[in-house]
Amino acid sequence: MPILKNYDYFFGAHCETASVRHLLASLGVKSPHDHKPFSEAMLFGIGGGISVLHFVFEYKGFPPHFYLGTRLASPTDDLLKNIFARLGLTMKNQQAANPKQAAAQLVAALERGQPAMVWADTASLKYNALERNPFGGVALPVVVFGYDEKANAVHIADRARVPLKCTLKEFADARARAKNRLLTLAAPKKLPNLNAAILAGIRDSAAVMLRGPKRGPKPNFGLAALAKWADLLTNPKDKKGWANVFARADYFYAALQTTYAYIETTGAGGAARGLYADFLDEASDALNKPKLKVAAALYRNSAKQWRALAHAALPKSVAQFRETRELLERKHDLFLRRGNAALGEMQKISARMDALRAEIKKEPPLSDTQLTDLRENLREHILRVHAAESDAVRALNAVIK
Repeated sequence: MPILKNYDYFFGAHCETASVRHLLASLGVKSPHDHKPFSEAMLFGIGGGISVLHFVFEYKGFPPHFYLGTRLASPTDDLLKNIFARLGLTMKNQQAANPKQAAAQLVAALERGQPAMVWADTASLKYNALERNPFGGVALPVVVFGYDEKANAVHIADRARVPLKCTLKEFADARARAKNRLLTLAAPKKLPNLNAAILAGIRDSAAVMLRGPKRGPKPNFGLAALAKWADLLTNPKDKKGWANVFARADYFYAALQTTYAYIETTGAGGAARGLYADFLDEASDALNKPKLKVAAALYRNSAKQWRALAHAALPKSVAQFRETRELLERKHDLFLRRGNAALGEMQKISARMDALRAEIKKEPPLSDTQLTDLRENLREHILRVHAAESDAVRALNAVIK
């Protein structure tokens, strides 16, 4: 069965932008501004780049879950659609009615010599070593460059530095939970000048950060989201305040753990601000706007503040929190370097974090006073992030007005 022999494009910070980069590189597409393969940073920025959003999900019978988003995402956002439209790329979208049809569409693309972007439930792909989300799957794209029925293997390019594999059934199940979506790209004869695409992406990010999305709860997005988060940390009168929602020690621990992960190990690290700064440096050269480099430097400062916030969420002074930080970083590194080969170690890490949560539930490591101090400290770090983000986005907005 088809395996693309010359495919050699791996690694990326984000599933979506990494997948687009992989497809464009495999087609030999070069960026008009430097005649090199598109960087993930450039695609990330053109798609809309960064923002802030957070929600607490509460469902009866399940622990509360804190979600923190650091890339542009709003009720009207579609990063992939933005990239394809702004670069004038021709894409073919397919959606199958059943697993058999889905497999046939994938094989047909590969037989034409085309790698395919395929959406899959991340928790259903075992190499991620994730538990299935009880509220539904998280469908994100990967690139498939081989489908071997005899070997019972699907060959995948994801965020890891190495090729990944899964069984046919595992992949079919993961695809079914993501509605069997598939996309292929055709190599364009000529790409448009990037100026308009770059400016559109920058305007998207600045608009959401400064004014919130066109639709949706504005206090949960952009600079307003950071101010709201800071208040929720220390406002006991708010029913959604952390002292109320995450009153149980194990719930609070889980919120701290996910805060660290969303900033540092889910995506580019530093809340993707360093990646966005790389985009602005490239954009500065492409647009001949030197002041974008000033904004890039401010976003690198923001990345430092985000990292400080992540570290404050899991302070080394608490043994269980220090171990959790180390485990999260190790699991992330194992996946990037070794992929499938690291699955056993990654599963042990996940089991250890489950055990830590049970230990914390049984014997909380912090007194009430220490909990209050930690929430106050997190609030101060969030306000520092807010200040850094304000400086950066206002400098950016001034350049593109």
